[in-house]
Formats: sequence, C-alpha cells, structure tokens
Amino acid sequence: MSSPLPLICTLIAESEALITLAESANWDVCASLEQTRQAKLKTLDLQHVELSEQEHQQVQIKMQHLIQLNTQLKAVCQQQRTETIGELSKLTAGSRAKKAYS
Repeated sequence: MSSPLPLICTLIAESEALITLAESANWDVCASLEQTRQAKLKTLDLQHVELSEQEHQQVQIKMQHLIQLNTQLKAVCQQQRTETIGELSKLTAGSRAKKAYS
C-alpha cells in the first residue's frame, strides 16, 4: 500500500483553508470543502500500511498537526456561531422594540 503522507498533507491544506473560510464566515464554500475533506478523511487507512521508522515519524507529526488544525477549526466555528447568535439576538430585540413602539 502506498504512503498516506500525500493524503495527510492534502487534508492539512484543506483544514487550513477551512479555518480561513470559517474566520471569514464563508459558510457555503466552507460546507462544500468540508464534505470533500470528510470523504477523503474516510479513505485514510493507517492500520494496513507498512511504514519505515522515518515514515512512521512523519505520519505521526502530520497527524498531530491535523488534529491541532481540527481543534482550531472547531474553536473558530464555535466563536463564529457565538457571534452570529449574538447578532441575531440584537436583531430580534430591535425588532421587538420597534413593534412595541409601533
């Protein structure tokens, strides 16, 4: 079986792109890229691969980086969600106030 490193590097690049998209609240593109990334992630099989010690270390480092990016992506999405909820609450309160004085 071939080395998983190219796929892991692709997943890292897509994760970095997702973080950028999430930070700019570009949710349509973000959702599309996430579907693509998830499909690739499901094909990643590290159990049935024979790796040299050096390749094993590279895979381990790359996977740790991917996990860190996923954690960062989750935090960015949660922050954006919190901000969006806050903005919606303000709009709802403004709408209620307007109706109260109408």
